[in-house]
Amino acid sequence: MIQTISLDSAVNGAYAAISTVVSSVGGTADSTVTSLQTAIKAVVDAAYDNTTANTVGHDNITLSGSTVQLRTQDTQLGNFIAKANRWYADNLTSGITIDAAFREARGIGNGLAIDPITNADIQSVLPDNQSLAILQVTATELKSMLEHSVALSSSTATPPRFLQVSGLRFSHDLDNKSRTVLSNGTISENGTRITKIELMYDNGTLRSSVFANGAYDNASTNYRIVTTAFLANGGDLYPLTALGNASRIDLDNGSYTSAGGSSFSGHGTEQDALAEYFKAYHDNETVAVTEDSLDNYTRITAE
Repeated sequence: MIQTISLDSAVNGAYAAISTVVSSVGGTADSTVTSLQTAIKAVVDAAYDNTTANTVGHDNITLSGSTVQLRTQDTQLGNFIAKANRWYADNLTSGITIDAAFREARGIGNGLAIDPITNADIQSVLPDNQSLAILQVTATELKSMLEHSVALSSSTATPPRFLQVSGLRFSHDLDNKSRTVLSNGTISENGTRITKIELMYDNGTLRSSVFANGAYDNASTNYRIVTTAFLANGGDLYPLTALGNASRIDLDNGSYTSAGGSSFSGHGTEQDALAEYFKAYHDNETVAVTEDSLDNYTRITAE
C-alpha cells in the first residue's frame, strides 16, 4: 500500500521519458523503445507539419460543431462536410446531378480550427474515413430518411443518427409522432415529425418544394443523394438497403478518380472529398473559408 501522505511532490510523480531525465536518474535508454519512439514521432510530425506539402486549405473561421451540436441541430461543420461530399460526388460522376447530401453525426470529430488545414486535421475530423455512395430516392423515401434522423431526438437526447445536410432544408416538430423501427427493421410507425422539405440552391434560393403542409409536391419524384456507405448499407437502421440496386453508385469502386491534388486518402472516401473541396475552393489565405462558404440558408429548423 502506498502511503500518499508521505509522498514528496518534489521527487514523486510522472517523469518525461526523455534522454536528459533518464540520465539524471541514472537510467539507460532502451534501444528498442527509443527506435519505436523515433519512428512514431516521425509519423506524427509529418502528419501535423503545416508546410505546403501537407496543407490542403485555409480556414478563417472555426467551423463549429461539438458532438452535442452535431447530434441535435444544424452546424457549420456538418454542413461544410455534407457540402463537400455533394460537390465531390457531383464532380466525380460528371453528369449526374446530386440533389442533396446527408452525413450522420456519428463519427464526426469536434470542429476545424482556424488556418491552415492539414492532412491531419482532415483525418481528425473524419477519423472513420467512410466511403461515399450515391443513391436514387423518391420524395417519400427522402422524407422517411429525415423522419429516421429525428426519431430519437428530444430535449435531452443526442442521437448519433441525426443528419447534417446540404442541398436542402427541412423543418421538424418533436411534439409530433416519431418514426419507430423495430430491431429487425420492421417499421411500426412512419412518423410525422418532418413538416417541410425543400431543395435549395447554395445561394439560398428555393429550388423546389418536396413536402409541406402534410402533402408531397410529387411523391414519386426521384432525387439523387450522396451519403456514407454506412447509411447506404442500413447502418443505424436507416431505410436504405432496399435501394442497393443498379441506381447505387459506390464512389470507391475504382471507376472514379479525382485529380484535385490531394492523395493522402483513398478515392471515393469522405476524407478525400473534404481535402479536394478545400483544394478546389479554399487553397490559399485569400479564399479561406468564411461563413459565406456555407450553404446560405438555415438547413435544419426545429418548430
